[in-house]
This record gives sequence, C-alpha cells and structure tokens, in this order.
Amino acid sequence: MVDHADDPILVQLADAELAPDDAVALQRHLDQCAGCRERYREIEQDLAGYDDFHHRVLKPTLPAPPRPWPELALPRRAAFPVRVLAMAAVVLLGVFTVYRLTRPTRVSAAELLTRAAAVQRPAGMKKRIRVQMGGRVFVRPAVYRGAARNDPNPELRTLFETAHYSWDDPLSVRSYMSWRSQLSALRDEVANAGGAYIIRTTTAQGAVVEATLALSTHDLQPLQSTLRFTQGGVVEIMPTEEMLLAEAPAPPPAPRQEALSSTPETCSPSRQLSAAAALHTIEADLAEPIELQCESGRLVVTAIGLPAARQRQLLDALSPMPGVDLRFEEPRARTTSPASSGPETGAVLASQLLAQLEVSLGGRAPLEQFVDRALDTSDSILTRAHALRSLADRFPAEAEAALSSQDQQVLHSMAAEHLRVLMGRLAEVRLHLAAGFPAVASPSRDVPVAPASWQVTVHSLFAAAKGLDELLNALLAPAANQPAADVADLPDALHSVDVQAAVLAKRL
Repeated sequence: MVDHADDPILVQLADAELAPDDAVALQRHLDQCAGCRERYREIEQDLAGYDDFHHRVLKPTLPAPPRPWPELALPRRAAFPVRVLAMAAVVLLGVFTVYRLTRPTRVSAAELLTRAAAVQRPAGMKKRIRVQMGGRVFVRPAVYRGAARNDPNPELRTLFETAHYSWDDPLSVRSYMSWRSQLSALRDEVANAGGAYIIRTTTAQGAVVEATLALSTHDLQPLQSTLRFTQGGVVEIMPTEEMLLAEAPAPPPAPRQEALSSTPETCSPSRQLSAAAALHTIEADLAEPIELQCESGRLVVTAIGLPAARQRQLLDALSPMPGVDLRFEEPRARTTSPASSGPETGAVLASQLLAQLEVSLGGRAPLEQFVDRALDTSDSILTRAHALRSLADRFPAEAEAALSSQDQQVLHSMAAEHLRVLMGRLAEVRLHLAAGFPAVASPSRDVPVAPASWQVTVHSLFAAAKGLDELLNALLAPAANQPAADVADLPDALHSVDVQAAVLAKRL
C-alpha cells in the first residue's frame, strides 16, 4: 500500500464498499498514520453531514410527483421483455433510494464530541458528581474552580494529572476531547443504546488505556464517564440526581481582621450543623460508623461498611449540600486478642441471680424475654447518650456561640429530641426491671443546679448511661472473666442517669 491513502479509497471505506481484505489493510494503515486517520475523520464528517442534510432538510422539501408515471408505449412484440426490464430498473432504483435515505446516519466520535462541546450547560444550575473507585465512593462539585490546594482527594488528582485528564472537570466533553487529542494512536467506537451515545476510546499510550463517555441523545449532556488506568484501577463518574442553584456572587471582601479561627468557611460550624441535621433526619447519627471531619477546607463525611440502600439514603440527604464531600469505605479489618482465662466469679454470681429471676418470673422463656428487653432498652439509652455527646463535642460552647440564633435553635432541637427519646427509654427500662428488681420501681430525683453549659452535662449523662449499661450486662449477660456485679448498685445507676437527664432538660 502507498504511503498515504487516496480520498476515493477512504470514501469507499467509509461507505463500506471495499473488499474485506482491503478494508482490514487500510484500517491497519489508519491506525499507524495520523495524517490519513485525520483525513478519514474529515471524510466521515462530510458524509455524515450530507446524510443529515439530505434526511432532515432536502427530503422534506421535495414536491410530490405531479401525476402518476405514464405507461411507456412500445411495440407490441417487444412489450413484455422491455416492460419487465423497466419495472425491474424502477424497483431497483427505488430500493437503492430508500436504502440511501433511510439507512442510519453514521456519527463519528470526533463529530459527536464537537457537537456536544458546543452545547452549553444549563444556565443557573450547578451539578455535583458521584465518583467511585473500588469500594470508595464520594460526592463532590462537578467543577473545582481554583480549589486545587483544598482538594480532599489529592491521590486521585495526582492519578488524573499523570494521565493528562482534567480532575477539576472530569465529567466533561471538553476534558474528554482534550485527553483524546493528545493521543497519536487510538481507536474509537460509537454506539447508540438506551437513549445515550456511548463513545469508547482505547489506546496503548499513556496512563489511561480505555475511556468511555456516555452522552444523552436528547441534549448531548454527559451522563457517565469511566476511566480504566494502566495500573488496573477503574474510576466511574456520574452526576447526582440533585441539581443545585448556582451560588450567588461572593460579597465584597470585608476589612481585614485578625482571624478568630483557622477553620475555612466551607467547614464552618454552620456547615457542620447543616450536615449533622441532614444526617439526623434519616437517623444516621445513631451508632452508625459515620464520621464528620474537616479536610483542606471542606467538610468530609465518611461512612464505613454501609449497605447499598443506606448509602443511597446518605447520598440523597447530603448531595444537595455544597461544600460537603461524601465517602464510602469498606470496613477495616479488626484484630481480636484471645480472651484471658480470668476468674469466673462474676459469671457464677450472675448465674445464681438469673436462677432466682427464672423462678420469680415463672420460667426460662420469660427470663430470656426479660433479659433481652432490658439489654436492648439499655443499649438504646446509651445510643442516644452517645449521639448527644457527639453533638456536644462537635459544637462546644464557643462554637455554639458563633452560630446564628436560628442555627442554635436547630442544634438545641436535635439535642432535645435525643434527650426526649432517652428519658422515655429510661422510664421504660425502670418499669421493666421492676418486675425482677422491685427496688428500682420508684425513682428519687434530687436535681442539682444546672452547670454553665449543656455540653458539660452531656458528658456526665453519657458516663452515667455507660455505667448503667455495663452494670446490666454484668448482671444479666456477664463474660466469663468479668468482675462480679452487685444488684444493689442498680437503683443508684438508674438514679444517676435520671438526674443527669433532668439537669440537661433544664439547659435545653
């Protein structure tokens, strides 16, 4: 084959008119020759443009025939064979015309990307995207504008920069085109499936070996992008379902003052409170492995080991919030040390207590129900106390003072709801335990003076709730090496929780 392919040969290839062997040989040449490959793309674009013009513009404007075709007046002796040949010619011409006019329009990757890049993003809207790599999932703004120094995912930024693929705007037609234009050897495939154009580019050059971009057939907006790296990692990017109104222009800078806090505005107490309130609405602040941290000026919410349905709930709750990144991680492996073979005094005494309870409650089954309900209710009390402690630690008195009055009301409302449930569970467990331990039936509340802040009381409440839970477990379900517990301590343990809850109620 010559050094460069002629245009007629390239046109035949585009129209699928070359012999199979010649088509394969020419395609190999195009894979190696950038000049011919670019010329072939131009020819494909020209042919696709003509087909589109013919189908959408020219064909609808053609007038209908003025009258039916007249019969040809031919000598009788030649009528039969000539008429048959004429009809056959008309039929073949019609079939060819229909084929040319109705065959699917071929769209090249270059043409499709060029058209999509010319489409503006919806005005007044700002997207967020969901990024997944392996078991890690997080939500971030679709576009980082001057935020490289505050990027909470520096390892992914490095990976994308190594591949010369934009991390600031990864779900973008222009970013895809920019990466693709750097490749001297590539292969494109375009498919139309499920209301989307699927562009797939493979290459042996660079850190990305395969990239896929899905575009909506309706408005050519990106629907999903997948990048497969040479090291084996795969990054999937897609927009979240929520759309955010574009942020208002930033107000003029205030006069320079000495900073009161090193925490950037995007991770301010107000922003943290909004995220905590969103988690509270779906009860994601109750003993689930979910952490809130400030990283490089952004609020990062990390959830560990949650099932897919729960992850979806967190995405729905937090995706509409600007300045918040959501990460999902797999549970970390735990190393457990073998239990020591200590004294079994606690277990022996507990078994004696349980034997007495079994008699007083009327059998083994009532005893099991008694123990299960007591421990479950105590666990619920401790869970609410833990949620209150998390709020107190995240919003200490000085941070609360920086909140607006409306935000302070939100914070107190969340704490009050946890306290209301805790006090209800406390009354429930006291009433339940009275069936086996009559001494706990009547609470004696002597409420001390409330401290300066509710945050201080919360820590005392948590300590009391933890003490009650540990005592009930030692009495009703002790470990073999657990120290002996005295049932006489139970009224005081309940009283301690009751008093601290009453003090906290005064502050809230």
